Amino acid sequence: MIKLLARQTARTIELHSINPAYPPRIVPVADVEWMARITWASQ
Repeated sequence: MIKLLARQTARTIELHSINPAYPPRIVPVADVEWMARITWASQ
């Protein structure tokens, strides 16, 4: 799953999809095991 980090609070992380057909996801911080920043990608 690749999402944009829209907002992070002490308890939740709000993730937005690049594709507008998919709604934002709000995930509890306790449920996130690993998160990484991708600064550059190429096809």
